[in-house]
Amino acid sequence: MELDIMRGIVAEVLKVDPKEVMAESTFVDDLGADSLDLMRILIIMQERFGVALSKNCIYRMDKVEDCLRLISESKDGQ
Repeated sequence: MELDIMRGIVAEVLKVDPKEVMAESTFVDDLGADSLDLMRILIIMQERFGVALSKNCIYRMDKVEDCLRLISESKDGQ
C-alpha cells in the first residue's frame, strides 16, 4: 500500500507513468529527478503519510525504496 502511494507521489511530481516507478527505481538515473524534485517528493511524503522528516533526508533518497524506509523509521520512532 505504501509503495502504491509513493508511486502516485513520484508520478505526480516527475510527470511519469506510475507503472514506471518501482521500489528499486533510482530518482536521478531512472526517473530523471533533480534536487528540487526530491524536495517536493519529501514534502508530499510528509503530508500524505503524516510523518515529520528532516530536509536533509533528501540525501538519503536515492531510490524509491529509501523513501519507504524513511517513512517506516519515522513511524517507528513516534
